[in-house]
Amino acid sequence: MATEPIPLTRSVTLRVLVVDDEAYVRKVMAAVLAQLGLPCETAASGEEALRVLETHRIDAIISDLQMPGMSGMELLAKAREFIPSWSF
Repeated sequence: MATEPIPLTRSVTLRVLVVDDEAYVRKVMAAVLAQLGLPCETAASGEEALRVLETHRIDAIISDLQMPGMSGMELLAKAREFIPSWSF
């Protein structure tokens, strides 16, 4: 596993949102991203993730697809409303 920060063509800090209903998955993902020099926010559900998107600048989302309530795919569709420039 690489532990050096990912080199970017310019000095940019990407902020990642990790969404998973399992706490240990969020914790491990956040630790791995931190080792790579990528700060992140975490959310335990799609609904919580949408609240994070309302208050934080997020550049990428890593989401579980199968979660209680809102699925990861539903979350990503709604996330486009917050960040219309995203294409996926």
